[in-house]
Amino acid sequence: MGGHNKSPIVIHNNIFCGLFVFFDCQFDEQLSILNNIFKKGSTLFNKTNTFEIEPEVYGNIGVMNVEAIE
Repeated sequence: MGGHNKSPIVIHNNIFCGLFVFFDCQFDEQLSILNNIFKKGSTLFNKTNTFEIEPEVYGNIGVMNVEAIE
C-alpha cells in the first residue's frame, strides 16, 4: 500500500494472519481501523505514513507500530 489515499477508508471486523503493511502512505481523508485482529501486527504507525486527519483506531488486537517488514 502506498501513495495518496483521497477517500475515507474503513477497515473493521477482520482477522489478519500475516503482517498488515502500510508503507509510505498519505491519508488525506478519515482512516478508521476498528475491531480487527492483527496476528503479526501492522506497520500503520511506523513513521512512514502521514495523516491529514487523526486516524480512528480502536478495539484492535495486535501491535500497530511494527518497524521492520518481515
